[in-house]
Amino acid sequence: MIKKLSVAVAAYFCFVLTAQARTYYLPDYQMSFGNRSSQSDTSTTHTPTCSAYGYYTADSRPSNADCTKVSIPGLTCYSCTICASSFSYNSSNCSGEYVLSGNSCGGKYNKCICDPAKYTTSADGSGCAEGEIIDTSKSCTNKTDGKTLYQCVTDPCYGLADNETELGCDKYYDQCPSKCELGSTCKPTDCSAYTLASCPSGKTCKSCTPGCGDTAPRYKESCTPKNCSGYTLASCPTGSTCITCTPGCGDTAKRYKEFKGLAFQVNSPANGHIFFTIVATNAQIDWGDGTIDSIDDDPRTFIPVTHTYTTAGLYDIEISGKVSDFMARSSSTTVKPQKLYSLNLPGIQSISFYEFCSTLSGSIPPLPEGLTDGGEMFKGCRALTGNIPKLPSTLTDGHSMFHNCNNLTGNIPQLPEGLINGTSMFYNCRGLTGDIPALPDSLGVGYYMFYNCSGLTGSIPALPDGLTNGQSMFYGCSSLTGQTPIKPSKLTSYTDIFYATKVTNDGSWPADAW
Repeated sequence: MIKKLSVAVAAYFCFVLTAQARTYYLPDYQMSFGNRSSQSDTSTTHTPTCSAYGYYTADSRPSNADCTKVSIPGLTCYSCTICASSFSYNSSNCSGEYVLSGNSCGGKYNKCICDPAKYTTSADGSGCAEGEIIDTSKSCTNKTDGKTLYQCVTDPCYGLADNETELGCDKYYDQCPSKCELGSTCKPTDCSAYTLASCPSGKTCKSCTPGCGDTAPRYKESCTPKNCSGYTLASCPTGSTCITCTPGCGDTAKRYKEFKGLAFQVNSPANGHIFFTIVATNAQIDWGDGTIDSIDDDPRTFIPVTHTYTTAGLYDIEISGKVSDFMARSSSTTVKPQKLYSLNLPGIQSISFYEFCSTLSGSIPPLPEGLTDGGEMFKGCRALTGNIPKLPSTLTDGHSMFHNCNNLTGNIPQLPEGLINGTSMFYNCRGLTGDIPALPDSLGVGYYMFYNCSGLTGSIPALPDGLTNGQSMFYGCSSLTGQTPIKPSKLTSYTDIFYATKVTNDGSWPADAW
């Protein structure tokens, strides 16, 4: 028994000494010996390959894969994900009436749909705009889901009243026979015998379609043309804002309307009611439907202003004169603002569209010089796009000025030197990019000022010495880097001021700043 044990121990030490003759590290050892053999390890030369790491070379990449280059010293390798069979569309099999859509993989897409610029509606016509109908002769079927879409065309019956006549109906309504009430007593349209040139002085005339076989060009003395000036866009007067305008009364010239005050467009249903308040003296409100109201009241009091649109449509509202404050808040549940034309009201100190602008789209026009209070000016205006215009040098209060305007883009403009309150000024403006501009020395309150502005980059600028409240000031600004600025001596509220940023502590900030 002892002899057998001695032999076993000797064999064990012999194995250990042999195994310790050379040390190997995976995976080099595995690549040195593809299989166990009698070949001496000292004579083997190792040449690393992409396949040894589980990658592909440029020549071995699968054709139906999405590949990215992998950095391995001495090799050019690719990591590839095999694309599903659904990724089968490119410009060779999806063109003409179709466009590529959905997700992409390996240069191909998984959806091929009808061009949405041409085919806008399903069979129920729900995708057609007002004044359009479905054209069933112009169809297209999505290659991916088999859904058939159609084009929309102008409705020839749109805007035409029923022609209660037996005579003349085939001449005036041949493109829309449903408007002809054949067999009824002839009732010609109430048209005056005017030509457009002979429209009475002080009156407005519009084209009129008579009935009963009357083919003479006539005009009705009830037309209220839009207030169009004779400007081209290039000749818009300095200091004014001009927009395209469609004149009425048979006038087909391309004209532009000039705004000199605060102007915006609204969309109203029939009997739509609008309400807002202003502080003004010697001011006028043009409601865009021919109604003009004058205001001459105590300049220190907010005056409630109301108006009702009897007919559904788009209306351009312009406020001009001496106005110091304008506030449109929850003014209507039916009248919806569409776009801003002009904010050009000299002497105005505050403007607010809060709770009235969820449907307000387009860009922000130049802000009026002299504006001091921008509090909640565009709060909740999520559909506004484009850049923030130059901020007035007189602005002192900017709290919630662009709160939740997450579709605004571009850089933050220079902040006014006298800005005191920046609370929530750019709250959740995720589309803003670039560096944060210098913060003015006058800034005293800045909590939530740049909250969740994840697109801002660069370092945080110096904080003003007078800043007292900076709670969550840069909360969620995940692209900000660099070192923290010096902590102002008067700053007492700073919880989460740098939460979720990439800035490093210079040593002067407590842990709760993150």
